[in-house]
Amino acid sequence: MVDLLADAEGISVNTVNFKALFGRGLIGHVLVMLAKPQTLMDASDESFCTLFQIYEDLALPFGTLRLLPKGGHGGHNGRPPKKMDTANYILSQFSEEEHEQLDNIFRTGLKGIRMLLFEGVSDSGTFVNTPKD
Repeated sequence: MVDLLADAEGISVNTVNFKALFGRGLIGHVLVMLAKPQTLMDASDESFCTLFQIYEDLALPFGTLRLLPKGGHGGHNGRPPKKMDTANYILSQFSEEEHEQLDNIFRTGLKGIRMLLFEGVSDSGTFVNTPKD
């Protein structure tokens, strides 16, 4: 999502510092800093503290986006099938059905981030957290 946002907004994310790649730019009139930790998720605090975090969550089913001011997951719906290694599950190829959903998922995510910047967490959260048909 960070790469997609950077590309959509013309922000170069190529400055290396604190075990992360950084990029600064404008989204509309808002100055933003995008960061991509170059560590495993469990060690991302080595790169930076959390201001706003975009990440994949095994606790959510495929394609489910959540925008919350705080809190955690609500279950384990996106976990790998029993006896499947988590790393293999995460790194596996998308199914044809999942692949077809990606453009809409990314468009929703981009719009949600822009709404967060311009309209605040309440409106953007309502938009992102409302299921799309």
